Amino acid sequence: MKTKILSEPNQQKGFLFLVCATAATIPLPAAFNSVASILLLLFWLLFLPKKWDFARMKPVLLLSSLFWISLAGMIYTQNFDEGVFRIQQKLLLLVYPLVLGTVAWDWKPSRQWIAAAFVITVFAACVYSLSYATVYAVRYQNTTHFFSHPLAASLDFYPYVLALLCLASVLILTEAFIQHKGLPDFFLRPATFFSLILFFSVYLFLLSVVQILLAGFIVAVVYIFRLSRKRQLLWVWMLSLAGVAGVFISLVPSLSTKVNDLVNGKQNTIPLDRDASLGFIAWNGIAMRKAVWACTLDAIKGNPLLGVGTGDGQDELQQAYEKRQFYFASRYNRFNTHNQYLQTVVNFGLIGLATWAVSLFLLFRNLTGHWLAQCLLAVCLFAMLTESMLETNKGILAVAFLLSVFSFPGLHQTPPRA
Repeated sequence: MKTKILSEPNQQKGFLFLVCATAATIPLPAAFNSVASILLLLFWLLFLPKKWDFARMKPVLLLSSLFWISLAGMIYTQNFDEGVFRIQQKLLLLVYPLVLGTVAWDWKPSRQWIAAAFVITVFAACVYSLSYATVYAVRYQNTTHFFSHPLAASLDFYPYVLALLCLASVLILTEAFIQHKGLPDFFLRPATFFSLILFFSVYLFLLSVVQILLAGFIVAVVYIFRLSRKRQLLWVWMLSLAGVAGVFISLVPSLSTKVNDLVNGKQNTIPLDRDASLGFIAWNGIAMRKAVWACTLDAIKGNPLLGVGTGDGQDELQQAYEKRQFYFASRYNRFNTHNQYLQTVVNFGLIGLATWAVSLFLLFRNLTGHWLAQCLLAVCLFAMLTESMLETNKGILAVAFLLSVFSFPGLHQTPPRA
């Protein structure tokens, strides 16, 4: 389907504008991104030439596999309304790959502007949250908004999603600087590049999301081995990384607390099967996850192969929390599994998880030779070990946008002119 309403240059300009607008609305309230995404989809439907060959559709299907699994899960779900809501949530896992993967002409040269819009947007959001924290500190003589959850709260973000966006920005900047392409020249100037890397790195430590920091550390080590040929330099870089991490652990209160909980925490286990989760104890994240995961395994045992369906996962978890007398979760909260893989088993069983895992493996293999795309995919999957990333609107948005933009490295060919 191809329309002559717009010339090809105007098609390309409209496409680039709407994709950049989508990137710019990521840190804004959900309604803004919804409007941008709908306009992009309509523009694709009405004005853009499309191709549906296997080379394009393969990554589209792999990227959107969890959406299709969720759609299949509607067949046997009991909570239909919740299921419809979950399908709507995951729709971006289909929309972004479909739009970006089937455009007939080569939009790869435009990707540097899309990447720039993304990095600028994340930078602006971080500056806003720091400004908010500064104003709050001056007004109330309280610095808590410079760290962890309060730092992200001014943007209505989960800290782990904002941390993922910051780490993705670091990866995009680093790969563009190494390859001398992928971003406009302004970002490739040493002063600009190192300033942004320093800013995002400090912000990541302030957010204190240990899983994302660990992912960043692993990626940094991989880059060191990739770029350093002398073993002496390897050890210098490794010790420098460890030293920087040690300094921030000692200086950032929220990070220091989390590391201390991880190493020395005396309250890392919430007693189950007795009413002990309530009271005056402030359970840390480790304790909460251990209790949630124990209850999650109980929920899985009832329906191990196919799960309970798209809409019944949370209901099943609430029942499991109540049975184990984890009343803090069953009566006062609605915790997801805090692990996307366990969440997938609860909803769609081991068959659903295996199907999704095969799709992810094939996608990773399909990106062989495209370092940035593989790194972004690996970081997203690593973050899902402690968060149900694809059960929240912003998490789905971040993953769907990043992987869709960078998972189509060179599939497009300019169609012959009529």
